[in-house]
Amino acid sequence: MSFSKPPRRVAPRESWSHLAVSEAADAATIGAAKQALWTALAGTTYRDPPGSPGLPVVVLDASAETLGVLAGSPSVVHVSEDEIRRPQQ
Repeated sequence: MSFSKPPRRVAPRESWSHLAVSEAADAATIGAAKQALWTALAGTTYRDPPGSPGLPVVVLDASAETLGVLAGSPSVVHVSEDEIRRPQQ
């Protein structure tokens, strides 16, 4: 008897992105930058955990496609992915 493996799914990766706003940006400016980002991400796969509306960062569980859109967005200065690392001995 043989068993077949289920199709492998690529799990979304947690990432954070720093928005292209000045350090002195107010909540309205940050909100507008986030809205532009959500528009750019339309059609991609991501989950947006609850965050802080006044901070110029977004944290997402994002597909590889979404990470590519983030990296190429003029609304984003930096994208960073969380990594699983083995403990150091």
